Amino acid sequence: MRDQYIKSGDGFLLVYAITDHLSSHSITAFHEQIIAARGEKDKIIPQIPIILVGNKVRLVFPFE
Repeated sequence: MRDQYIKSGDGFLLVYAITDHLSSHSITAFHEQIIAARGEKDKIIPQIPIILVGNKVRLVFPFE
C-alpha cells in the first residue's frame, strides 16, 4: 500500500526525531524505498523533491 502512495506522490517530507538515533537511521530506509518505488534507483540524482526535517528539539524556558 505504501508503494502506491509513493508512486502517486509529487514530493516527500521525511521527518525524524533528532533525539532518537534509530529514527535518523530509519530515514535512510524510507529514502531508499521512495527511490525504488519510483523506479529511479539507477539515476544518480532522482528528480523527486524530498525534504529532510529534524524534529523534537526540547527548549528549556526559564519559567519551567
